Amino acid sequence: MNQAFAQQGTFVDDFLNGSYEALKVKLYEQELTFLDDDPIKSSWIREVEIRAKAKHYNETIDDYRFRVSPTNPWEIKANKSYQSQLKEVSEINYSLAISKELKKRYLILITSYYQYQKLQLIDEELQVKKLTVDTDISTGKNLDPVDLIEIESRISELEIKRTTLELDHLDAIIPIQNESQSEVTWKDWKMIKPAKILELVYAYDTSQLQNIHKTLADSKFDLKKRMYQVNKSESFGNIGFMQANMDLDQGSDFNDHLGFQIGISIPIVNKKKADLARDRFDLIESQNNVDQTYEEVDFELTSITKKVSSLYQLIKLIDDKLSRSVILSERVEQNPTPGAVIKLEQYRVELKNQRNNVYQDLLIAYIEYLDLSGLLASNKNLNYLSPNLNSIH
Repeated sequence: MNQAFAQQGTFVDDFLNGSYEALKVKLYEQELTFLDDDPIKSSWIREVEIRAKAKHYNETIDDYRFRVSPTNPWEIKANKSYQSQLKEVSEINYSLAISKELKKRYLILITSYYQYQKLQLIDEELQVKKLTVDTDISTGKNLDPVDLIEIESRISELEIKRTTLELDHLDAIIPIQNESQSEVTWKDWKMIKPAKILELVYAYDTSQLQNIHKTLADSKFDLKKRMYQVNKSESFGNIGFMQANMDLDQGSDFNDHLGFQIGISIPIVNKKKADLARDRFDLIESQNNVDQTYEEVDFELTSITKKVSSLYQLIKLIDDKLSRSVILSERVEQNPTPGAVIKLEQYRVELKNQRNNVYQDLLIAYIEYLDLSGLLASNKNLNYLSPNLNSIH
């Protein structure tokens, strides 16, 4: 990697690194920090009660009772399991939030790069148009007024288009510049090659990858199942009690005053039976949602993979035509005429414009694939726009 490229790559890496500081990412980071303290852990004691009683209003208290009701151990276990699963869901959401932010930033970078390339091509086209007029004047050829008006109109149109695009480009680089210490310029940047994109897309068997979107759907479903277990165990929350008594009117010795009671609740009827039945019904619907997520992800992955392949073939076709234009250029040089040179340059500019448009579509499809496949989430530290997938750190 030459020094110029390393310097120009800095603003891209800086902008991608900013994904970790995004608001949504910080939100999930706060959730994980909160869950680290085990906030959902159940206490072993559900209730503590102290009672004091006097047999008559004007008498002193002579009966004391201390009652402890333990928490249902199945409730403790269920809440612990729920918290563990909630943390897993939050970790996936955190990773996915970074992935989504990276995707958004990649698309901003691609747009900025496309606009820069488009500006260069407009400049080339303007030069060709102006060369047409200058050549005809220098050779003493009388231009048809209609042709002259058409050329001048096209020049004006291109100049207006260039000014508008330049303003859009300046707007597009503002968020990039805000997070970079170096100047934002694409002049020396080397973008990933189409062949490398195709290689990466077909390098993985997506059916064997642990897809983060599917994993999130599974984890959320497991979370609902564990919430059901929490609700079920809490519906039998009162399992009984242990009580120590002190009755000063009973007996004469200290030990005669003391006593204890143990009570066990018998769950003959569950008052939350209907609620639990509704929860079970929701679980069936949630399972269908998981299956639907699997189908949608598989379909979209297949679709975007085909799109990448089609766009690559289209770029390859345009590249072949550009290569052939070099051969045409050699033939024109053997018998050069001003008209032939200009026509050839116009043809080459048109091909470059077509390639630039298709290349933008290919880069966008490539980022969509990285997002859908989960590669963007699993390898967040790679710069997927660089030719060798360099680290962004």
